[in-house]
Amino acid sequence: MPFNKIIAESMDLTDTYAFTGTVTGAGGGDFVHITDTNSAGASYVEFTSIGSYKNYVIWGRDITLSADTSLYLTYYIGGTRQTSGYRWRSKSFKDDGNDESANTQSANEILVGKDFDNASSSKNQLTIWFSQLTGTTTEPSLYFENSGKMSNGTFCRTIGFGTSVSSSSGAVSGFRIHTGSGTYTTASFSLYGVATS
Repeated sequence: MPFNKIIAESMDLTDTYAFTGTVTGAGGGDFVHITDTNSAGASYVEFTSIGSYKNYVIWGRDITLSADTSLYLTYYIGGTRQTSGYRWRSKSFKDDGNDESANTQSANEILVGKDFDNASSSKNQLTIWFSQLTGTTTEPSLYFENSGKMSNGTFCRTIGFGTSVSSSSGAVSGFRIHTGSGTYTTASFSLYGVATS
């Protein structure tokens, strides 16, 4: 097969291309894909082999649940799941106008998904940004956003932030996102490390 050199101007980079063989120098950048998981039938999803990034993103999509419930997050430190010492605050914006705020200064977990409806058509979404997870000089923090249908049928968007256990406890080594009750009926989660220079 003859060799054809392609210059940048000859390709429309908004199109989708399928390549075979090894392609180098494409993609990468600041976001590094670590893993994907499907948690259908489970009451939680865990990421315990997260690498050594300081910052991470978890993207959850097409989340449906077996019960009307909320989603919660806990950290692992040194292989042990932490079940106390969390602080968080959130604001929910609802289509019916009944917005609400929530917060706590001492919790067993961080609320990251508010009152999800169990209808198969709900298809809730969740994004969590983590920062300072490998250092022990600052408390690790997270920012989250979710959208979907609540158990009362109202569409809701929730944003929030939180922090975890004392910095003296060590570096975060993993995450668990679990349901308040029941299981995930469908849910796809992806974990990305965010490179820092």
